[in-house]
Amino acid sequence: QIFTVNQDGVHTSVIFFDDFEDQDVSDWKQVKPAWNVVNGNLTGSSAGMAYITSPNFGGCSNCTFETDITLETANARASVLAWHVDKKNMIEMRLFADKNKFDLRYKSAGRIVQRKKLKQQLVLNQSYHLRLVYTNSKIEAYVDQVLILELNIQNVPFGNAGFRVKSAGGAASAHAGQIL
Repeated sequence: QIFTVNQDGVHTSVIFFDDFEDQDVSDWKQVKPAWNVVNGNLTGSSAGMAYITSPNFGGCSNCTFETDITLETANARASVLAWHVDKKNMIEMRLFADKNKFDLRYKSAGRIVQRKKLKQQLVLNQSYHLRLVYTNSKIEAYVDQVLILELNIQNVPFGNAGFRVKSAGGAASAHAGQIL
């Protein structure tokens, strides 16, 4: 399963959804390949980086991005890309299996404008429910319904969704469940 994007953060209007139950990822753009669907999960594997973006659903600003992420290997680094325009403009929530941390970044014009990190033990093959919300000039990052990181941002974000898997050395893999 993968993403649901909601217009107002309370699930009243779903503007994009993909649960991958059709086993098809052909409508997603594989920027750096090694993506497939396994048992209804979008799975990325790479010795370097695998990068995929959602079909263009028109983007959103005042919205919430939700998905489940599972790190499968000890060297995996998985990212949910929200308000994604391109690799230079997005909000990125990163999970580092090798460093046991979450990293929330706001990237604009190729620069990291703001970033917050949280050290926390991450367990391999455990699903983490991520929710990224834009509200009142803030990006709020929730993991398993708990607010863990916030960024104050100047500009209203706008864009689509995506995922990235990077390796900290050797082959790495992670998967995403349904995106809301």
